[in-house]
Amino acid sequence: MAGLQGMESPERGSAAVWWLGQGSFVFRGPQTGPLVVDPYLSDSVEHKGGPRRLVPVPVAPGELAAAAIFLTHDHTDHTDPETLPALCAANPDAPIYAPLESVEHLERLGIHGPRVNRIERGQTVYGDGYHVQAAHAEHTDDSVGLVFVFDDGPCIYHTADTEFFPDLLDAAEWGVDCLSICINGRWGNMNIDDAVRVTAAVKPSEVLPMHFGMFAENTADPQEFVAKLRAAGVASRPVVLEPSGLARHTVRRPHRGDV
Repeated sequence: MAGLQGMESPERGSAAVWWLGQGSFVFRGPQTGPLVVDPYLSDSVEHKGGPRRLVPVPVAPGELAAAAIFLTHDHTDHTDPETLPALCAANPDAPIYAPLESVEHLERLGIHGPRVNRIERGQTVYGDGYHVQAAHAEHTDDSVGLVFVFDDGPCIYHTADTEFFPDLLDAAEWGVDCLSICINGRWGNMNIDDAVRVTAAVKPSEVLPMHFGMFAENTADPQEFVAKLRAAGVASRPVVLEPSGLARHTVRRPHRGDV
């Protein structure tokens, strides 16, 4: 995987995470290949008249390895028409999991057939070395969050884009080790105070704020999130990643008494 560090499989009990900016991630468990989520590796938002990205594209779509591709909803920076054709062509055996509106968008891009699988809220997808539950996300009519459970590894809950809604507080029942949570507070997403409230309820070992730093018109200060976590006495360890996608972060499955 060009440009990204340490793509070998992580050790047992852990998972590797790369944040590619906005809501884009690569996750890899001890027994999985790279699982790519909402890859935004272009300037398509600007090309459609929207804001300009603030950080460089970390890796060309055709150079990104993917064992599976997950899309959470049909917005340009999540179901990207300038990223997905090259990414899918470079990874022809990678299944794609997406809600209906994104599936229909893929069809318009010429990406279709048995590799494309529709997912709905509450559905569980089983892959080699992992399973993923599609959770409710309050953003578009069919948007989903994703709960990744890795064999011999941790549980990572990626909220994706979502407003706050009370059921988010019940995610503690999943035994979340790492929470990836939006903090930008506009355009259909939780703000920092909401994200602190959810983190306090879910009690992950680590929390990764995301969906900031990509567009000047739609960002937030992650250090404010860190400060408010501490002020609220939340024990979860904040991990603030740079939206460059270059560095690998390791999530470990802790003993449950650690948090």
